[in-house]
Amino acid sequence: MLTLWRVAQDRRTVFCAVLVVVLLMSMTLEGADDLWWHLKAGENIVQTGKIPREDAFSFTAPGRPWIYHSWLAGIILYGVHRFAGLGGLIVLRAILMAASLMISWVAARRRGVGPGLASMLVLAACFQFQTLALTRPFLFSFVLFSITYLLLQQTLERPAPPAAASGSRFGAEKWFLWGGGGRLILLPCLAVLWANLHASFVVALLAIGAFGAAEMVSVAVQGGGRPYVRTLLSGESGARFRALLAAGVVSLGAAMITPYGPGSLLYPFRLLTEVKLTAQVLEWQAMPLTASFAVFWELMCITILALAYSAYLCGRGAGLRRNAGQFCADALLVVGFGLLAARSMRNLAWLLLLVPPVLGYHVVAARHAFLGDRTRDEADRRQGRMYVFASYTLCAVLFLYRVGGSDFGLSVSEERVPVRACDYLARAHLGDRFFNEYAWGGYLIWRFWPERRVFIDGRCDVYGDSVMGETLTVLRGQKGWEAILRKYAVDGLLIRYRSRDSRHFFRSGDWHCVYWDDMALVAVSDAARRTNPPEVEYFPLSNPAVFDDSIKDSPPQPILEEIDRVLATNPYCWTAWTFRAQCLLRMAEADEEGRKVLLQQATSAAQQAVRINSRRPETRRVLLQCREATQALRLGASPEP
Repeated sequence: MLTLWRVAQDRRTVFCAVLVVVLLMSMTLEGADDLWWHLKAGENIVQTGKIPREDAFSFTAPGRPWIYHSWLAGIILYGVHRFAGLGGLIVLRAILMAASLMISWVAARRRGVGPGLASMLVLAACFQFQTLALTRPFLFSFVLFSITYLLLQQTLERPAPPAAASGSRFGAEKWFLWGGGGRLILLPCLAVLWANLHASFVVALLAIGAFGAAEMVSVAVQGGGRPYVRTLLSGESGARFRALLAAGVVSLGAAMITPYGPGSLLYPFRLLTEVKLTAQVLEWQAMPLTASFAVFWELMCITILALAYSAYLCGRGAGLRRNAGQFCADALLVVGFGLLAARSMRNLAWLLLLVPPVLGYHVVAARHAFLGDRTRDEADRRQGRMYVFASYTLCAVLFLYRVGGSDFGLSVSEERVPVRACDYLARAHLGDRFFNEYAWGGYLIWRFWPERRVFIDGRCDVYGDSVMGETLTVLRGQKGWEAILRKYAVDGLLIRYRSRDSRHFFRSGDWHCVYWDDMALVAVSDAARRTNPPEVEYFPLSNPAVFDDSIKDSPPQPILEEIDRVLATNPYCWTAWTFRAQCLLRMAEADEEGRKVLLQQATSAAQQAVRINSRRPETRRVLLQCREATQALRLGASPEP
């Protein structure tokens, strides 16, 4: 037993256990909005041999300039999907996310953090990371960011070059660029790769800038009376800064080696400054103060407190001068990327990847400040064993949480992607121009392009504020929404009726529901209806967008007939079972003789809805209504005491 515990405490065992859990945490059903148009773009590049420069996917912005900064990632994603399917893409996602987090684990260990504490921080970051567990080019950035930080931190920790190296021309700078003092020369290579995988490569330049600024502070604090500028630009103690400066400048130039030249470098700034409505996209919104992001806020606050306490301890112990560079680097990274994350959920990953090495280091430093040299080693061993045990416990909890979750798997999430609705469109051949939700445009491109183009998809830079604004106007039913649909000759709708009130589409009678399921609704215009084949069915009463009005104003029997038609093709539609229970309850109110049988049928339908989806309040609510009605019937039929 003792031998087993010693094996469990080994850093390699801990690493493998954490790696397995991190991989499993990322094995979730695919629900990415943008993955699909990346797959189609990658397929198009492979087949034509050309990088796209203008839009060909939509009928609202045809021919507009398009900088496809993730062209290389699109090819990789398409290649994986072609040879390994959707399951292969989900495995790739898990590998990329695990690689980024485990490199962060390695960075923490190199800074003196024990395997147990490093594992706990990585697992905490992994849990919050799940909000970004979507297969898209952004994932490649996480790995490259972790590698960039590891290289920069390694350079900061390495000592000054030996006299033999520093005495030669540029010997000290070479020591940090490709000698024993670091491998900064790799940063431009990463920049070239990153710039062709995703536009977020600018964060690498920000990280280099943070370390360069920290080195400037370090030179200033340890100046020793020498002229600061001269020391920084030509002195021996400024060699690390000059190496960082050279790596940053070369990386900036390397980032322009793309099919679009400097255009890819300017893309992120142009997107944020020219397309104001990106703020309407969820991932570009500010980090909310909700339970879903509680781990992020806790880690950020604890890290800032740890930095503040380290500054206090260094100042009290006169160690601030010696550790000024490291402290400034940590502070700039945490505060800078923390503010970016607070401003936009999209930037959540950078801080999470920094937490294990930064927070772990300062927790260990704070502990050591209270311990003498005699007791430090034994205290570290005791504390390390406690952290290892806690990390294994956390591994077990997260393992059960993920494996037992409803979203664990290697297929597409039909709760986020309109798979069934698109299957219907593929069968029905209703028309070519459909208005669609912003989030669903990518999947429509993957399924139907080039035969059918989309109204909008996730490429904000292509559509700009004009088309994005028109999309919001239509979805919200604001003034002029009908004119927008006529402007683009739209003959069909594919909308998510649960996310907002969609009744405005059907008030005038110009749009007719032909399909609905648990998440999507398909409708055709009055003009398109005349040309539709006779086998197309219509659902004017059970249409979920107007069902609440129908059940109040219309007889329940024709509504029930429509619902049974839906269930005949989709028996696992919990919404249809819920609607069926409501119709039967309504019929039971009016039929005194058959009330008992109708209530039994309503209860059975409600129970089926709960079995299919117990998480939705609608299913539990209608089941409660059925039970209350049944109980009232029993009490009314029994004699009074």
